[in-house]
Amino acid sequence: MDLTQSISFQLTRCGLLLRQMTAKRMKQSSTGLTPEEATLLNQLWDKDRQTLSELGQWALKGASTVTRQVDSLERKGFIKRENSQQDRRNVYVVLTEKGKAIEQEFRHDIGLSSLDASIPGISPEELAITLSVIQRVRDFAAAELNE
Repeated sequence: MDLTQSISFQLTRCGLLLRQMTAKRMKQSSTGLTPEEATLLNQLWDKDRQTLSELGQWALKGASTVTRQVDSLERKGFIKRENSQQDRRNVYVVLTEKGKAIEQEFRHDIGLSSLDASIPGISPEELAITLSVIQRVRDFAAAELNE
């Protein structure tokens, strides 16, 4: 089989192109966020006050990468760190008011929420099937890595 015809190759390539498209849209906004920073903020919008480890597990990023991204978000004023009262080794990442306020702009004004629906020629049914298949591939890959 030609490598370029594998699902792994195609999903990776598609992901890279979608990341570039997302970065382009975000650059045109006033948020000053990168797609990776937005991913962490999105997770905090869904559940505020998470440890660096929790954010890293969710984003599938290593500790040093998450730390750099959190540092950047902290400099931009979107989040702050809080030390755990119970265990000094745990540091929590918490949204600031600025971080909470940017959610509306990010989710609506940038247009990322309508990205899937804007792909020409893909019906809502096809999109649902595609997302289901991608989820199964992701679950398989995660299980394979955890063996």
